[in-house]
Amino acid sequence: MVVSQASFLCRNRLAGPIRSIKHSSRIVRAVVYALIGAILVGLTLGLLGSGGAILTTPILLFLLKHAEKQAIAESLVIVGVIACWGAIASARAGKLDLRAAIPFACGSIPAAFVGAWLGSKSPAALQLVVLGALMLAASVLMLKPPKLQTAQANTPPNAHAHRHPMFMLAVGLGVGMLTGFTGIGGGFLFVPALVIVARLPMLRATGTSLALIALNCASGIVPYLRSDIPIDTQTVLTFGALGIVGATIGRHMATKIDQRTLRKIFGAFVLLLAVYILSRKAPALLSRQPSPQKQTSGASAPPAIDS
Repeated sequence: MVVSQASFLCRNRLAGPIRSIKHSSRIVRAVVYALIGAILVGLTLGLLGSGGAILTTPILLFLLKHAEKQAIAESLVIVGVIACWGAIASARAGKLDLRAAIPFACGSIPAAFVGAWLGSKSPAALQLVVLGALMLAASVLMLKPPKLQTAQANTPPNAHAHRHPMFMLAVGLGVGMLTGFTGIGGGFLFVPALVIVARLPMLRATGTSLALIALNCASGIVPYLRSDIPIDTQTVLTFGALGIVGATIGRHMATKIDQRTLRKIFGAFVLLLAVYILSRKAPALLSRQPSPQKQTSGASAPPAIDS
């Protein structure tokens, strides 16, 4: 009896320290994941110029275990901060074309707000299924990219006269809507459009797309903030700062690494991640549809409440 009481008291005294150790280990693990994720997002943005930001929401969701809508809202802030820094650097280097950006921005900025508003009212599973579908599209573009070099070679000398403002506006509307709804940057869509439609060289298209991404993210975050979706300021600041560092390193490494091989490796990784997201979230979305019918047919279903 005395031994059992002693062991009980011992367990009670050790329970507090054990819980604090477990809590501390979770914090350390979250910090490590945040560091790795932020540098990975920044590096891919710096190395590839587009597509890297599409990893932000999955990293926040699956590694840091943030809630779904919180991860999407935080992704908009993080991607916007990194893209804003990249756009400033591109402007200083003369690789940002405001004339080409304006028609896209006229469509994408209001569309990002509307997309975010729809996202804040939609099931989180639907947002993530759309994100997974976009990641599939992005992986295909990376594994089998369009021949943008051919488009640049066919660019006439008076390229500015051959732009199609209404088509640029339409592309901006579509990308902006997807940015607000899923938290992606949309660079993998903006860059080809800027090269093919706006007739920009690749480097100027990449710099211009960063400015558009920053504007879209700034517009898209507003409805989420108004919906009282919590945002972890510490995570956002960590991701933003380390993402900028990673992007800076990536830009210097970009000239020393084979871009085609890198894009294929990254595209394969995005493809696997997209399949994982869809396999996790598509069943959850589909299971929402038949649930009211199941409740009406089951014997244990709760009685209907008359309005």
